[in-house]
Amino acid sequence: MTGSSDEFGENVVSAKPVQTKTSKAPDAYRTISEVADELHIPQHRLRAWETIYPGVKPFRGEGGRRYYNPEHIEKLKLISELLYTHGYKPHAVLRILKAQKAHHTEEQVKNSIEEEPLLVEQAAASTENELAMSAQSDERNEEERTSSDAEDEFEKELFTLMEKNQSLENENNLLRKELKEILVELQALRALLPA
Repeated sequence: MTGSSDEFGENVVSAKPVQTKTSKAPDAYRTISEVADELHIPQHRLRAWETIYPGVKPFRGEGGRRYYNPEHIEKLKLISELLYTHGYKPHAVLRILKAQKAHHTEEQVKNSIEEEPLLVEQAAASTENELAMSAQSDERNEEERTSSDAEDEFEKELFTLMEKNQSLENENNLLRKELKEILVELQALRALLPA
């Protein structure tokens, strides 16, 4: 803190500027403390999630320090959102992640099967086949749109299932509450009966 006088002769106290950390590139690896600070999740919980959820096991440096890549961080954000925002149980989040991984793998297999004939055609194509190649490009754009539509449909279905699951959990909690109230009433009635 430094002191000085303003134009009216009053003492003014000003704070020194705070030095901030330099920000990393978006695709840079982050340490567990950086990820914990960014997601507002304790480090011990991130370590536990490594063993529970697939796809969040970080790279370890020579000293054993954990380094998360952007894909890990995105998956951790999804897990955090499902657990804390949407109220899912850990086993439900695990099922969602496994379904998402299976869908992603299925899409990769489909794409590789579809691309193999295209690669053979491209190798045999010459400059006189430019029109045919532009037609193939149009087909690929259509396939990408179709793939994007399938992904959108999957996401809609996933969120529909998530909403149904949440609705069932809310109904389950309501029924439990009613049963507890009934149990209290029954215990009160039992206390009134002669021994």
